[in-house]
Order: sequence, then structure tokens, then C-alpha cells
Amino acid sequence: RQFPENLHRLLKSKDVDIAGRFIAISPFSNSELRDWPVDKYVELVGLILQHTSASVVFIGSPDQRAELDEIGRRAATTAALRGRVRNTAGQAWPEVYGYLKNAAVVVTNNSGIGHLASSLGANLIAIYSASHQASEWGPVGLAQILQARLSCGPCGFDTVRECNHGVKCMDMISPFHVIELMRRSAHHIFRRPKTKGNERNPAR
Repeated sequence: RQFPENLHRLLKSKDVDIAGRFIAISPFSNSELRDWPVDKYVELVGLILQHTSASVVFIGSPDQRAELDEIGRRAATTAALRGRVRNTAGQAWPEVYGYLKNAAVVVTNNSGIGHLASSLGANLIAIYSASHQASEWGPVGLAQILQARLSCGPCGFDTVRECNHGVKCMDMISPFHVIELMRRSAHHIFRRPKTKGNERNPAR
């Protein structure tokens, strides 16, 4: 994919590894019940850094910067890994559009950023709680939706304290489910596993 020149300059200014592509992640919505737990995002980012060549670009509002920094700090445990994580919270909308449109994958909750990414034709993975039916409230387009189907949903709740089941619908969705969808839709960013056939022979 060829990056527009203005986005190319922006990515380079943020030290985003364009050659390895990047994954845009927007972990927060305007409803806590729609947010996949932070611990899950920490694990997901760790898996992305371990198994792919991609950088991670966090997208959010200015008041989410500290929380996004904390996710990155917990997931990237070495200086080299931290160099592949960028927090762009508070960026102007034209830059946000560029990130969403050009990311190898975009990961969001049931949020406005998810709907925007889908409208821009992004390769979107959207994580939905059981509070609202994705078939009714999901993004328009070819988004991949992860949603647990439970007898208590759709509940229509907006806060965690309203749920008597510990938001089980979100807890059931694993970071490995997200990684599997990434493999299907963006396999080029994943590192090839080493095999005996492609390992370098130290005797040569």
C-alpha cells in the first residue's frame, strides 16, 4: 500500500515503522460497558509485538492519553518494543482519518471510531459487548465483529454496575480471537515461523 505523502511524513515524524506496517487501536468508547477490559488490550498489544512486524498506533482523545500510555508501558517490556508503540491521542481529525484508512488492521470497541474506520474502508475488527446487537448497531461495511452471544443480551446497559454477570460477554472474548482474525485478513504482517529448512546453517 502506498501512503499519501502527507501521512508518510506524519508517520515518519512519529517514528512509526512504515516498512512493517502498523495496527491502529482505539481501546475506549463513550460507555464503560462497551469497552473491552484494559488487561485484554495489554495482552493483545503484547501478542502483536511478539508475532508481527507491525507497529502499534493508539488512537484516542486527549484525556485518554495517560491510559493509552499505561497500556503501551505494560505491553512493551523492552526499549526495542517500546519503539514500536506510538500514542497519538489528541491528534487532529485529518491525521486520525489517515491512520484509520492506512492501517493494516484497526481494532476498536463499539465506538464512533469503529464506525468511522468502517466508513473509510479500513480493515476493521470491532469488539462488541452483548449490550447491543451488532447486526443492528454494527458498523457499515465488511468489518469483522467479535461478540459473545449470551441469554442475557442484548441488555441495553451502559454501565458495568448495571450488569449482574460481571460483563461476562467481554471476558469471554480472548486476545487470541483477535489475533486469529488478524491472521486471516492481514497475514502479511505476521512473522514466518522458523523451520529447519530456512534456518541458517552455522557450519557454512
